[in-house]
This record gives sequence, C-alpha cells and structure tokens, in this order.
Amino acid sequence: MTEQSEPQVCFLQGYPAQNIEKPAHAQHRPLAESDGLLTLVIPLPMRPAAQDPRVIGIEYPPHDDSLKKAGLPHPAGLSGGAVWLFPTFRENLVWSPDKARLVAIERGWWREEKEVIATRIEVWLRLVATQIPKLRSTIEAKFGPLA
Repeated sequence: MTEQSEPQVCFLQGYPAQNIEKPAHAQHRPLAESDGLLTLVIPLPMRPAAQDPRVIGIEYPPHDDSLKKAGLPHPAGLSGGAVWLFPTFRENLVWSPDKARLVAIERGWWREEKEVIATRIEVWLRLVATQIPKLRSTIEAKFGPLA
C-alpha cells in the first residue's frame, strides 16, 4: 500500500466482542458474528496520533458522523481482523472482489482519535519470512522483495 495524500476507501472486517453470543452451557460453542464497515484510511500526514509508517489509521467511527445513529459495535474484538483496500470508482467502474487488496491486520483502537490501528501487511510478511525462512522465497515470488 502506497501512502496517499487523500483518504482511501477500505473495508474493516472483524468479530466485535459485543457480537459474541456466549452459550448457557460450557459444552456449547459461542456464536461469533462477523461485522464489517466500509470507511476510510487516514493518510499519514493527516493523522494527529502517532506517525509510525508501519501502521495505518482507519476512521472508526467515520469522522463525518455519517454513521452516528447506526449503532456501530464497540471495536473491542476487531484485533486480528482484516483491512481491505478498495479501488475508487474512477479506477474501477465495475466492482470485483479480486480488485480488493488485503493491506493490514487490525490491532487496536485509539478512542480519542477515533482510529482503528492496523499493522501493514508488509510488516507481517517480513515477520513471517524472518521467522520461517523457508517461506521467504515464496513470499518474495508473490509480493516482491522484502525490505
């Protein structure tokens, strides 16, 4: 994902804790409901919080208050969920799932800034290549050289 000066459209996917239905009996499994939100990646220069290039900030809830009455779930539990980048309508007149790109993994929420924080996928790929060296060539063949 290259840094942009304008916000980019992304889709957050995860399992908010408040959407987990706990079973009445220990032998039953909990019901986990996935949730998603189409929102915006906040460009690094526009982020009032930390300016760490390894992470991206995502509006949650959207900063324009467009979903204020929607009752969005508290973001606790989203960690580990995916952040997918969508091409703009100008770039792609017809939406197709193969045009979406996994760009980050959610890892936290800054309440004051109304930002979900996510680690860029390139950071995860470098970690995997370092921890499991036999996968490095496969990862680099698919995603290019790891810095």
